[in-house]
Amino acid sequence: MFQALFILGISALLLYGIVKRMLPQGLLFLAGAALFAGTVIFGWGDGTIPVKNSSGSVFFDFFVLLKNIFSDRFANLGLTIMMVGGFAKYLAHIQASNKLVEYTTKPLEKIREPYLLLALFYLISVFLNMFITSATGLGLLLMVTAYPILLNVGLSRLSVVGMIVTTGSLELGPVQANLILASELSNLDPVEYFVHYQLPVAIPTMLVIAIGHYFWQRHMDRKMGHDARAARENPDYLEGEECDTGCDITQIPWYYALLPLIPFVVVMLFSKIAHTIGLDFGIKLDMVSALLFSVAVVMLVDFINQRGKLRPTLENFNSFLKGMETMVPVVTLVIAGSFFAQGLLASGGIDMLVNAAKHSGMGAIGMTIIMVLIIMGVSALMGSGNASFIPLANIAPPVAKHFGVPAVMMLLPMQLVSSLARVLSPIVAVGIACAGMAGLNTVDVVKRTSVPIILGIIVMVVTSLLVTT
Repeated sequence: MFQALFILGISALLLYGIVKRMLPQGLLFLAGAALFAGTVIFGWGDGTIPVKNSSGSVFFDFFVLLKNIFSDRFANLGLTIMMVGGFAKYLAHIQASNKLVEYTTKPLEKIREPYLLLALFYLISVFLNMFITSATGLGLLLMVTAYPILLNVGLSRLSVVGMIVTTGSLELGPVQANLILASELSNLDPVEYFVHYQLPVAIPTMLVIAIGHYFWQRHMDRKMGHDARAARENPDYLEGEECDTGCDITQIPWYYALLPLIPFVVVMLFSKIAHTIGLDFGIKLDMVSALLFSVAVVMLVDFINQRGKLRPTLENFNSFLKGMETMVPVVTLVIAGSFFAQGLLASGGIDMLVNAAKHSGMGAIGMTIIMVLIIMGVSALMGSGNASFIPLANIAPPVAKHFGVPAVMMLLPMQLVSSLARVLSPIVAVGIACAGMAGLNTVDVVKRTSVPIILGIIVMVVTSLLVTT
C-alpha cells in the first residue's frame, strides 16, 4: 500500500507542477530521482539502479544512468529533433516557407463560397504543415497570406483565426519532433510510422475537422449576427487592416517554394516504404543525413541567389544553427521524460498501472483511452503538446508489452491528441500570436476551435484503434 501511495503521490505532484507551468524538465528529473530513491531505500523491484557497467556504488549508478540517457538521446533522437528545428528556422529566415504558402494558397482565391473556402484552406494548410513544421510559424504565415483573402470573401475574423490556429494541430509528416519520438519508441522508421499509421488516421481526422469548421464557423457567425455574403459585398470591416513586413515576398525567387519539400521528398525516396513499392535506388538514408543534405542544397541555392556573396549566405546559414539551439529544451524534455519513465519502471509503478487496468477489466484499449484523456487534459491546460506527450510516451512501450500489444497502438493516439488538444488552450503560442495579430481575445478563438477539434479527437481515437489493432 505504501509503495502505491508513494508512486501515486510523486506522479500527482509531477502533474500538478506541470499544470502550474513549472519547468517540466526539472520536475521530471526530481520525480524520477524520488522514485529511484524509493526503489533503493525500500527495496522495490530488485532494489538497484538499472544501469549497464555499474560503478560499484548505487549512489553513483544514479549518475551513470543519467549519463547513459543523455548520451543515447542526444546522439540519436536529440540530434534529429535539433536538425528539424534548425532546418525549419533556416527556411523561415530566407522566406522559402512564405513562398511555399503563397503558391499553395493562391489557386483557392477563385473560390467565392466563404465557408467552403475556409474548409479548403484548412486542408491545404494541414498539407503545408508537413513542410513548415512549426505550428506558430505556419499560423503566422497564414495570417499574412490566407487571412486577408478569407476576410475579403466575407468571413469573420473569429472564423478565419479559429481555422488558422488549428492548421498545425495534427503535426503531420515524418519530420515532426513528437512523431520522431513516437516512431522510435514504437521501433518503427519515421516514414513507416507516418505512411502506415499516422496518415490513415490523419486523413479522416482532418476531413472531419474541415467539415466541422464549415458548419461550426457558419453557426457561430450567424449566432453573433455576421452575414458572410453581405460582408463580402460591403467589406468595411477591413478598414485599418495592415499587412506586416513579411507580406512583401516579391523579391524571393519562385523556386524557393520548392526548398521546404526537399527533406520530405528525400526521406520518402530513400526509405523502406519506397523499397517496398519498387523504388529501390540502392541507397538507404536516415533522417539526419537527409536533413544535412537538404541544408546543403538550401545553402547552395541561397549562395547562387546571393550572386556568389559568401557573407550574406553564411549569415542566413547561421539561422539554421540558431534554430538547432531553440530545440535543446525539447531534447532535454525527452531526456527528462525517459529518466522519469525509468524510475517508474524500476519502482514497480508500471506493473502497478498494468495490474490495476487488468483487475478493472479495461485491457489495452481502456488503458490507451485513459492515457489519451490525461494527455488531452494536460495539453488543453498548458497549450503544449511536448510537455504532455513526452513524459507519458516513455511509459507506453512497457505498458503495451505487458498487455501483449504493439507500442504504436498506444503511442499513435497519444501523439496525435497531444497536438490536437493544445489548441483548446487559450495560452497556446499559435493562438496568442494569431489572435494578437487580428486583435481578438484568445478565449473567443478557443470557442471557435473547440467543436471541430473535439470532433477530430473522437474520430482520431476510434480510427487509431482500428488501424493498430
